Amino acid sequence: MRLKEENYEAKINNREDIVEDLLNKNSELTQENLVVHGENKYLRFENEEQKDLINNIIKELYSNVKTDEQKISKLKELISDRKSEN
Repeated sequence: MRLKEENYEAKINNREDIVEDLLNKNSELTQENLVVHGENKYLRFENEEQKDLINNIIKELYSNVKTDEQKISKLKELISDRKSEN
C-alpha cells in the first residue's frame, strides 16, 4: 500500500512541475508577445512614413506646374529629409 501512495505522490509532484513549467512558459511567451507587438507597431509607423514619401514623390513627378529641374530639386529634398529623419 505504501508503494501506491508514493507512486501517487510522485505523479502529483510531476504534474505540479509540469504546471509550473507551463506557467513559466506562458509568462515568457506573454513577454515575447509584448516585445513583438511593440516592434510591429514601430514597423507599421515606418511603413506609413514610406507610403507618405512615395505618395509625395508621385505627386511631385506628375505635377504640371513645375519644371523638370524644380521636380528633381523637390524630389532630392524629400529624400534628403527622409534620410535625415532616420
